[in-house]
Amino acid sequence: MPPAFSPEFRLIIECLKWPPSDRRTEAIHRAASGSIDWSHLLHLAQRHRVIGLVANGLGQIGTPVPTEIKLLFDERSRALVLLNLSLSAEAVRLLHLFESAGLPVAFLKGSSLSMLAYGNVGLRQSEDIDIIVPPKRFAQASTLLQRAGYDLYEPPPQISPTQLKLLRSMRKDFAYICHETKMKVELHWGLFLNPHFMTMPVWTACREVELSPGIELRTLSDEDLFAFLCAHGSLHWWNRLQWLADIGALLSTASPERIDGLCTAAAARGVGRPASLALLLCRDVLLMNIPERLTPDGNTLAMKWMRRTSLSAMGISTGHRERAVIPLGTTRGSLSALLLRKDWRYRLTELRGLVTCQEDILTVRLPYPLRVLYPFLRLPLWLWRQTLRLAQSTH
Repeated sequence: MPPAFSPEFRLIIECLKWPPSDRRTEAIHRAASGSIDWSHLLHLAQRHRVIGLVANGLGQIGTPVPTEIKLLFDERSRALVLLNLSLSAEAVRLLHLFESAGLPVAFLKGSSLSMLAYGNVGLRQSEDIDIIVPPKRFAQASTLLQRAGYDLYEPPPQISPTQLKLLRSMRKDFAYICHETKMKVELHWGLFLNPHFMTMPVWTACREVELSPGIELRTLSDEDLFAFLCAHGSLHWWNRLQWLADIGALLSTASPERIDGLCTAAAARGVGRPASLALLLCRDVLLMNIPERLTPDGNTLAMKWMRRTSLSAMGISTGHRERAVIPLGTTRGSLSALLLRKDWRYRLTELRGLVTCQEDILTVRLPYPLRVLYPFLRLPLWLWRQTLRLAQSTH
């Protein structure tokens, strides 16, 4: 049974269905003809990072959209196109720099995913460039980025060497910003924090995606990309509709046999549950026709829990609030993450990650030999942050 969506959510969902068709246009028109809080619709589209897709959908219909709302969507979608073009050009520049230095690199999401899913670099909302390099080449890649005009900003560059050493073992990426253009790059040396979550031959299964004639970016193979997107969305509790829309678009023209092959490949990489969850949410939210046989574990208690918490994170039952300000929101997300794999090594590593976090290290600076004390500080610091979030949510 599909969840009960608000009129604004229903309209957004109709706009997310891909590819464009007369049937899609008619469905958008019907949804827009209802009782719509247009300001709330704009907020939801921005919060879920689907401004470009919603603007594309609303652009196919006429009178139901108030003029001022249409102008705002047009303005923001034009700004999105300009930003995406700039990010695409910068990604190509960085690719050439890395190749000239003999450093393997692949691009995650961004322009390459936008082309694969929507055939257009201007529709998918991106705020930075995600690149991944082999772990042993991270230091070289970081130096190359800094020579290219980028400065480290996350974690904060002013932290001590001890904190940086601790955080390197707890992260999979560092973030950089160009001091001239203000463009941001996330430099990954891993796809996920938990090494037991997903196995993937990143450097042997890459593919090229053409952005325009003669201009290509390197990204993951179809099987690896599908597995990664399902795992990424599941770990983030499907907090943004954008991630589900990407998967829906990629699968929109795939045959059931092809989807079955992608799910089999995801299971072989250890992320069969996240793939099943993604398909169930495509059926629940995007109302896609997903055969039951592709989600054999859909009625298990674990999957029901993850589906409910995912719908909650999207805002189906909690309005448009971010999960960080929902009482125990991030905690419920962490508990859901424990269910994504049955492997005991995966769950043990997840539990270890719960007793020490980056926020604790940045809040309380301990000498490296005293790092063993962070697990004992975890509970009081967690209670302190939860108190602050509860106070913020009441204002």
